[in-house]
Amino acid sequence: SGSLEETCSLQKNRINMLEQQLAIANEKQKLADASVSLTRTEFEEQKHLLCELQDRLADMEHQLCEGELLRKKLHNTILELKGNIRVFCRVRPLLPDDGGRNEATVIAYPTSTEARG
Repeated sequence: SGSLEETCSLQKNRINMLEQQLAIANEKQKLADASVSLTRTEFEEQKHLLCELQDRLADMEHQLCEGELLRKKLHNTILELKGNIRVFCRVRPLLPDDGGRNEATVIAYPTSTEARG
């Protein structure tokens, strides 16, 4: 009877120890679950932020392409206008059919007050 009580007492102690270990393991499991949940939430936030940044990048690249096209168009327009001005301002020498040789050639430039209007 004494050894039976001793065995029973040892088994109760072992059960108590295992229950404590189980409680500790359950607590660790809860902490791990909370950590996983927090990590998932942060991951989803980062994933959402990444998508937003990729969309912004695509928009910026599109704006850059449009800006480059506009810049090229305006540059070509400026070059064309410079050429037109150069042609417009070019002075051609008088040809024999333009008038008599006796006439004096007069080129008059407006004064600064005339140019202002």
